[in-house]
Amino acid sequence: MLVACASSCEQARVRKFYQARECMDTVVAVTVYDTSASHARRAIEAAFARIDEVVALADRYRPDSEVSKLMATAGSMRVSPEVYDPLQTAQYLADTPCGAV
Repeated sequence: MLVACASSCEQARVRKFYQARECMDTVVAVTVYDTSASHARRAIEAAFARIDEVVALADRYRPDSEVSKLMATAGSMRVSPEVYDPLQTAQYLADTPCGAV
């Protein structure tokens, strides 16, 4: 569902466009401010397309994902930055006492 709302911004009638979808057992929301509904719609679709790409890499319940393959090889393979960077951050936080940074 794409929702357009009037914004307090008067310049060129910028409007707020919002869409939410379920993704990996949570809700992901994308908000775009634009003067054009078609531009906003394309931007929202591009954002969700990118989210879908990352999900395809990181979803542990998809046997073809990098995360599933990584778990199957006990961590002995190269992975994309989209998978490596969050795992590196998670490991850093796990090694930090009480998760404090």
